[in-house]
Amino acid sequence: MDKNIISTIRIKGFGFFLLLSMVFCPALQGQSNQVPDTLTVSHNRAEGASGFNQEEIITKQKLFTATFFAHGGQFEWTHSNPSVALDPVRSYGGGVAFNFRIVKWLELSTGAGLSLQSTEGKVGEVSASMPWIDDEGDTFEKRVSATGVEETQKYTWAEFPFLIRGFVTVGKWDLFAEAGAEYRLPVKSTYEQNGMFTHQGYYEEYDLLLDNLPDLGYYTDYPKWVDDADLELDNILMPFAGIGVVFPGQNYHLFFEARYYFPGNDPFTEKQDILFPGPENNSSAALHQNLSIMNQGEISLSGFRGMLGIRF
Repeated sequence: MDKNIISTIRIKGFGFFLLLSMVFCPALQGQSNQVPDTLTVSHNRAEGASGFNQEEIITKQKLFTATFFAHGGQFEWTHSNPSVALDPVRSYGGGVAFNFRIVKWLELSTGAGLSLQSTEGKVGEVSASMPWIDDEGDTFEKRVSATGVEETQKYTWAEFPFLIRGFVTVGKWDLFAEAGAEYRLPVKSTYEQNGMFTHQGYYEEYDLLLDNLPDLGYYTDYPKWVDDADLELDNILMPFAGIGVVFPGQNYHLFFEARYYFPGNDPFTEKQDILFPGPENNSSAALHQNLSIMNQGEISLSGFRGMLGIRF
């Protein structure tokens, strides 16, 4: 075949191939670029359909939440009698709270819980004297004293707080301050006591001192003890203030709170003029039981509590 003819065919074939490339390659390139865009749109649609938005989860506020919490702290009884020393009260327990968010930054809360406390009290030495009248109408001077008295008290409280909280959001955290009052009911309260006690009667008219007649209620340095006796007390209303932080989550929120309880009312309504006044009406010393050291003077309770829990 003529070489000129062959060259002409090759040139025309190359030109035809170049034409096809110019026609189809942009189309293929467009398809290649379209695939990632389609996947991105599909991913965005799927994310929107699922409703999962981390920012919305963090900022969404519920009208009502329930809280389960545990707490521990330290409280202290104050006693107006300087002869009585009371150690700080260890306290621990837990409960549930119900929270009502009025607006984004304001919440009302109430609930119920239980707490356990144990107190150690001591009286190193105490003595007193006062005019008295015996069961036959004769006047005498009552002389009482005690040394080395130790007393353990155990309390179980049912607690019902009512409070208001104000919130401020810092980043992803909700900080709050609160104020309210807690109504405490004694579920079970007991005390144990031991020491050396003296109860004497001095009749000035006869210059007579009765100090060793235990069957008639007079004794000197007489060991006595009380085992697991009921401790009678009334309810307490304790105001408090606190601060805390809520750590938001997808399904629940963790929180930490610190409260200070201001002194409440005196729950011990049965009072004696003096500590350990001894038997009355010449009753036997063996049958006499001393009341608690809390049944004399003015008493109040205050302290600090830390709380950790989950809000749903």
